[in-house]
Amino acid sequence: MKTCLTILLSLLFCSMAQSQYKYLRNYDDDVHAIIPCQDSTYYTVSIHPGCGINSFSVHYIGRHGQLIWSKESQIWVSHLNNFKGFTDENNVLTLIYSSLDYNGLTRMDRTGTIIFNRYFNSSPYRMNSITPTTGGFYLTGIQNEYSSISSPSVPVLLKMDNSGQVIWVKSYSIPTIPRLLFHDVQQHGDSLLIVGNYTQAGFPEVTFPYILKTDLNGNTGSSNYYRIETIDVDRYKFTDVDSYDPASIYLKFNASTGIDGILKLNEQLQPVWCKNAVGVLGTICASYEGGVMFSSSMSSDGDIINLNTQGTIIGSTATGAISSTPSIILRHDCGYLVALPSSWPGDRYAHISQDQVYCGAITGFPGDLTPINTVTKHPITVNTQTLASSTFSLIVLTGAFTDNMLTETVDCIEPYSCSGPLGLSEQELTSDLLYPNPATDVIHIETSDSPIVITDAAGAVVYSGTLTNNELNIRFLAPGLYHVNCNQQRRHFIKQ
Repeated sequence: MKTCLTILLSLLFCSMAQSQYKYLRNYDDDVHAIIPCQDSTYYTVSIHPGCGINSFSVHYIGRHGQLIWSKESQIWVSHLNNFKGFTDENNVLTLIYSSLDYNGLTRMDRTGTIIFNRYFNSSPYRMNSITPTTGGFYLTGIQNEYSSISSPSVPVLLKMDNSGQVIWVKSYSIPTIPRLLFHDVQQHGDSLLIVGNYTQAGFPEVTFPYILKTDLNGNTGSSNYYRIETIDVDRYKFTDVDSYDPASIYLKFNASTGIDGILKLNEQLQPVWCKNAVGVLGTICASYEGGVMFSSSMSSDGDIINLNTQGTIIGSTATGAISSTPSIILRHDCGYLVALPSSWPGDRYAHISQDQVYCGAITGFPGDLTPINTVTKHPITVNTQTLASSTFSLIVLTGAFTDNMLTETVDCIEPYSCSGPLGLSEQELTSDLLYPNPATDVIHIETSDSPIVITDAAGAVVYSGTLTNNELNIRFLAPGLYHVNCNQQRRHFIKQ
């Protein structure tokens, strides 16, 4: 089975194969990451703070926002943060996270089974970004990010295989520049785009944002820094890079002087336009139409402001269900996934349609942008080194993930017609059509005498046939997660 199983809530009949839902849900957690799959499902990561220590949970969520399973880690360390991850075509999740000098790396499949769970040896690096590649993934790391300007830094790029083994490590430096930091990486065609900032020698501190382009083996190609010529900025940096249209690369930058903005580059990494968003810029997301969406601290009610390819505001979307600035916006299916933090534990997960409309939509914040004139690109030499090549090894973490029970609140849910591609066409057998769940002896399925197929979590068929009085004795099944397919409808159930 090549795609991960779609676990859906559906109020529509199976003939509506392109149905989708806008929704707002709260699982009483503190969401720190959302990682989409290729078939409309997704993972989320939340932390559980208390007394200065944290554990974290991974939730696997269906296309319509309902929980499939939740697993809580047995890792208790101080101040977990910086969760980043990706999924492959089988919806295997690879997740990195950090806590001070602690760096974790976890890989689990769509059933919640751990493939490996490790942490990096005590190195001075904090793993801060991850992006997939064929047969593995890339990681970037930062050394001494929060140290003083006199402390040198060595940024690293690691390539690892899917078993968590390091293939190679490369570090980078700029001649005569003491501090060079990586913040985000994205594969762009046959290249890697790495963004960050460097600090000039001297005092007071002066930093410049830069973008480093390498091949897929980490060999440097072009490297450039960008300067806002008409504004006196003492320190600013690129923190995020995102692109949907290959010809439009968007970068988020911020500065200690409060100048937060979005810079658009073309494929040649030349500046196209740069806009300053009023307030602290929250998150950016390159849109399906080639423009970019963003949130800022000036907006409320979940406002997401949309810019076209020319950098002009063309709309804003908001919800009346909660007053909050989105912390995460991601492309997903024919819409977007949004995280809306409020007070712990009370973050919302939202799915909005491709036209960027929430369920329960209200008039959005109109937005406020200031054009930033004359952003110039300057080449800069970045050298590849081997200073970090012997500092990385992985240690097996003991302690399994345990099942986690969550409380769900549904703020709103609305159907809409999806014109974009969906991973699977099956609709969900709702809870009134398949019950009880979990089950021990018998499940009841409303099938209209249609044949059913039951598969286990690995995709193997464990039952195929019809039912007697819409019931099936499941005592022959081992405890675990199973999936029912019937008349183009699908649902999972748990055998206890």
